[in-house]
Amino acid sequence: MLQAIVGDIPEPHSEQIVDLWGELQRRFGVHSELTAEFPHFSLHVANTYAEDELVERLGEFCAEHPPLRVRTAGLGLFTRQRAVLYMPLVRNPRLNAFHRALWKAISGLGEEVRPYYRPERWIPHVTLAHDNLDQYNLGGAISWLADQHLDWVFDVTTLSVLEADGTDRRVVGTFELSGASES
Repeated sequence: MLQAIVGDIPEPHSEQIVDLWGELQRRFGVHSELTAEFPHFSLHVANTYAEDELVERLGEFCAEHPPLRVRTAGLGLFTRQRAVLYMPLVRNPRLNAFHRALWKAISGLGEEVRPYYRPERWIPHVTLAHDNLDQYNLGGAISWLADQHLDWVFDVTTLSVLEADGTDRRVVGTFELSGASES
């Protein structure tokens, strides 16, 4: 099993991401099975979490933090065994502080925490294509995405816990960011 704490992408951008996924599948045969129709950006990923403690700590964290304004900018590519096309989120002091505070709040609750999401290594992003990218369709997908408007600004008002078990993916909890706004 795999679980993740994610920032939910609000409308209309959530629908725009789903549309991008559909077009990438239709035009180039690529998709992102890991996103499973839940447009988001990952903040923390582990095999499992201590569920009761996670609900308590995440609830407290969200009650203390106001909605988070984020900005996407352009297109990125992770290269390794499997290429990943993504929209980067612009890092800024508030986003970095939010991420560090979340990691501190849930410290010790995850088993086999993924190191790529640690604050010092984190590359915040929204995955656009994860599966079936290869030398034959990668260039076309990049060229097509380069013509899309991918510079957005939106407020993240909820965090969710996603769970993936084989091909079954679901939201197992959602928490509203309801803290007082900073002046």
